[in-house]
Amino acid sequence: MKRIYLLMILFVALGAANTVQAQSVDLRVRHAIISDTMFYGGTTAHIVQWNFINNGPDALLATDTIVLERAYFTNGNNRLRLNLSSIGGIAVGDSASYRDTIQWTSAPAQNPFNWCDTVAAYRGSTSNMANIIPDPSPSNNVVCKTIPFVMQSSSVANIVAENSMAVYPNPATNNITISYNLNASANNGAIILRNLVGQVVHQEAIADNAKGNRQVTVDVSGLAVGIYTAELNVDGAKAVTKFSVAK
Repeated sequence: MKRIYLLMILFVALGAANTVQAQSVDLRVRHAIISDTMFYGGTTAHIVQWNFINNGPDALLATDTIVLERAYFTNGNNRLRLNLSSIGGIAVGDSASYRDTIQWTSAPAQNPFNWCDTVAAYRGSTSNMANIIPDPSPSNNVVCKTIPFVMQSSSVANIVAENSMAVYPNPATNNITISYNLNASANNGAIILRNLVGQVVHQEAIADNAKGNRQVTVDVSGLAVGIYTAELNVDGAKAVTKFSVAK
């Protein structure tokens, strides 16, 4: 597995943190994997987003730290420390999200892989285990998902000509046209539109997968204003680009 890059921490729906020191925090974790299948051995990258939800009864402070143990990392790099100072903590009922983009170059030893991640909150520094904040519901500190890994049959660069994929108009209001150039004929193709948290908002098969310049028009009039990704999936290889919807 090769780690491509680490995006900045994204925090959502955050209110003012309680200034009273937390006695206990029910910290729930969940992750949204952009696909139920991971391809490896090629160029496909996957976005994984973890959501940390404070169910109370007390707030997390700006001086507190969230520790995320990520199952897919090895060699001592699986523990990630997230400092809450930039957002002033996490109030009761609010949540924060962390996003990572990864690429797999090989399958895990066990396939399908039971992907389990664990989260904990610490008072201040994580150097002393005594600083861990008691959690009244530790069962929701762990989130698991079974992920099958499939060998990517060919590199996307061998199918879709480099830099040939484009979406227009951008921003769009009613329809988008996705244009691309296939270097070779393909057996199967699909267009998948996702929102920024990885949810599929539209998916359709591509009828014409012959070699050459191709165009697909997609109706986006029913999508909310925002930023989306358009994914071209051809015989298991993927190309992704962003576009926005405006009204």
